[in-house]
Parts: sequence; structure tokens; C-alpha cells
Amino acid sequence: MGSNNVAPLTLANAFATFAAKGVECTPIALTSITGSQGQTYPVPSANCHQAINPDVAAGVTYALKDVLTKGSGYNIPVVKDNYNVFAKTGTTNGNMNTWIVGGTSGIVTDSWFGTYHGTAAINGRN
Repeated sequence: MGSNNVAPLTLANAFATFAAKGVECTPIALTSITGSQGQTYPVPSANCHQAINPDVAAGVTYALKDVLTKGSGYNIPVVKDNYNVFAKTGTTNGNMNTWIVGGTSGIVTDSWFGTYHGTAAINGRN
């Protein structure tokens, strides 16, 4: 076994699919496009589709609640009682990268700490 590097946007999009009850959308960073003369242009479609059974997606987010209530994210200050929050933490082999991704049914975010050049960046090494 082992691990591979994954781009933060790819990771966030995967977890957003769980949060959206299995609906996967292509990430779009634009909400509007306006030219210098005020003309507007269409924003590309996110091409959303049902990628995962909604019950499976709900099961994943339910299982990931424990990361914030009992697991490695226990000390992260979030409002756990009022929102259906979930998260997952991780590191890659040799501490090349560490990350946390999480969210609610309305938003998902991730945070990554690592290097692009493939050397260890954790525990003071680099």
C-alpha cells in the first residue's frame, strides 16, 4: 500500500460530492464574467450529475463525523452540536503532505500543508 499526491481542489471536490448527497459538479471558480466595456459572457456549466448513490454519500459523511467528535480533529474549534459537520485528516508517506478536508451540507473546504518538490515539510524538516 502507499499513497499518492492529490491536488487540494480534487480532494475538496470529492468531499463536496459526499456533502451534496452524491451530486458531483465540475469546480467552477467564476460566478460572472464581465468585459471591460460592461458586456457579460456566459459562465461555463458545472456539469452536475448524480455520481454516488445519495444513501452512500450520507453514510460517508456520517462516518466522518467521528473525526471531529472523537478522532484526530477533536480539538479543532467548530460548532459540532448545531451543524452536521464532517472531516477527514491525513498525511502522505514520509510526511510529504498533511491535510484536513471537511464541511457541512452547504460548504466544503480543505487545508493542505506540504511541498511541491517532493521533500518532507513536516516536523521541522524543510
